[in-house]
Amino acid sequence: MGGAGEYVTHGGLKLARTGGWHMRAATLMGAGTTTWILWRFSQDGDVFLGLRKPWEHRTWGPTAHHHGDGHGHGHGEGKGGHH
Repeated sequence: MGGAGEYVTHGGLKLARTGGWHMRAATLMGAGTTTWILWRFSQDGDVFLGLRKPWEHRTWGPTAHHHGDGHGHGHGEGKGGHH
């Protein structure tokens, strides 16, 4: 096991005391993870809640794909089609 250091006992479990940077790093990673989870839920929450199947295309919102929206990509338009 590790070398000598400060330990704390919680309910009979002996744990090494963490340094300040460990706590800040853990808080930063936790905040980043929480932000990512909330962002993914904003994108796919309707699938998670069972309101939409994952293979159904979204027909509303900023990521909706509407055929004929003038974006110039897709199904054989122009020479050479879509690359």
